[in-house]
Amino acid sequence: MSKKPAVAITFDDGYADNALEAVPIMDEVGIPATFFISTGNIDTKSEYWWMTLKESLREAGPSRRPLH
Repeated sequence: MSKKPAVAITFDDGYADNALEAVPIMDEVGIPATFFISTGNIDTKSEYWWMTLKESLREAGPSRRPLH
């Protein structure tokens, strides 16, 4: 018996677009996935740190220096 290549797809940020965008594609090609839903920010006004960073960079505008 030959072994088929395998892959594990996981989503761990809890964003709705994981289900809305990725699930139909994975269903179409027959790929399963595991969703880990973050519950730490439920019922709070807290944002994830990367969203705060994204907004700060957007507000700062374009930079002439590359980020290293």
